[in-house]
Amino acid sequence: MIKADIHLHTLLSDGRQHPEEVMRIMGRYIQKGTIDLFGISDHYKRHPAFPLRDNIELRNYINYLRRLRDFQTYFDPRRMKIGIEVYSFRGIPHITEENLNMLDYILIEYVENRIEELLEWRKNIEKPVGLSHPIYECLLPFRDDIASADVFLELNGIKPTYRKCPQFFQGMPSELRFSIGSDMHNFFSRTRNTYIEAELTFAEELGLPLVTDNWL
Repeated sequence: MIKADIHLHTLLSDGRQHPEEVMRIMGRYIQKGTIDLFGISDHYKRHPAFPLRDNIELRNYINYLRRLRDFQTYFDPRRMKIGIEVYSFRGIPHITEENLNMLDYILIEYVENRIEELLEWRKNIEKPVGLSHPIYECLLPFRDDIASADVFLELNGIKPTYRKCPQFFQGMPSELRFSIGSDMHNFFSRTRNTYIEAELTFAEELGLPLVTDNWL
């Protein structure tokens, strides 16, 4: 199992640390063996309060993170992925497919009431697509469809909704994949040495396939 946290925020949305500081911290985790891989997925939200809210800003975000990643010396650049977290399905139609396919992955939050529309849209996207902190009870009737559409589901460290629906994991499709995300906004507000330990243990005990297992 590759130990990966692909849900981290920075000052480029509502996180507290600069992306370079996040890279430095995650580089130490990699050196210690705490994780193998990480991903920055700042919020994309069409709202004046958010700096990442249109296609030009999204492209600038991707290119900026690529430059920081490729010139830092803390870790092998292959160990960092670049994603976004889109606020609900409403934000998706405004993003060009070209920009979406420049990303390594896309997280989408709060889509439980539009899951069928999301699964149809997903057919045109090349990159991995996942649901962040999903409400597993709401997704239970759609397990087969989610697996067929190749949409992964997150085990979220701040909102551990996966623990509230044990029946979701009973007899589920073997194709269904998962990710682990700390949803970290401030690296100095939580115990960091064990910050995704519970999610890693849960995935290992249930033998859950992680989407990140082939990302290195």
